[in-house]
Amino acid sequence: MLACAGMVIAAAVGAGGFQWWLLIPVVGSLIPFVVLQVGRFQPPAWPVAAFFAAAGQVVFGAIPGYGFAAETAERLALPLFALAWVNVFVSVPLSASAYKILLLPLIPELGSLPVELRLGARVAMGHADSITTGVTITTADVIAHARRHVPNSTGSPNQITVPLREISAVELVLLDDFQPWLALADGTMLATTAGPAVALRTRSGTFVIPSDDAHKIAEIVHRRIQVTRMQQ
Repeated sequence: MLACAGMVIAAAVGAGGFQWWLLIPVVGSLIPFVVLQVGRFQPPAWPVAAFFAAAGQVVFGAIPGYGFAAETAERLALPLFALAWVNVFVSVPLSASAYKILLLPLIPELGSLPVELRLGARVAMGHADSITTGVTITTADVIAHARRHVPNSTGSPNQITVPLREISAVELVLLDDFQPWLALADGTMLATTAGPAVALRTRSGTFVIPSDDAHKIAEIVHRRIQVTRMQQ
């Protein structure tokens, strides 16, 4: 957005005066910025949201801004135009780093914040399998999910959702051996490995989150449950 404003100023100086149509690139660059602020994207979506916002500012702001400034102030406009493109490529790693900083170290206080958390799960799988597993803790649910990475396929995704309002107890358990955890849509059963885990007790049964950070996850879920009950 600042690069677009700079190119507009350069165009106005080069043309010897300001014209109303020079505001078009500035307004165009503001649109993705406003959408990004109003959208209130959850932390896992920060990299994608940042990329589209930066790309939108280039398309709606930087490109027309450079078009206006190139004829009269190209020397000033070209570095600013390049800066707008650099912003597109650095937005993803910077936003991804911000999300990692939010999660590291994993602390119980995250359970009191209205943010979506995506954590890993400790499961067993074959060396030839390319399967992504994890647990997402939202402000309303705990969701375990898994999918296989297969070209030209949806990857047989599956997930189990446990509403926070239905959890009656959160306990730390120690798994002794492999236990069935989550089955993909194609029937492939994923199993937990031995180690610490979080047991979520509900009326319909018990769901286990296998993780080496089980103690911290239990505290986060417990705090989310408290916040949910206070809001009811």
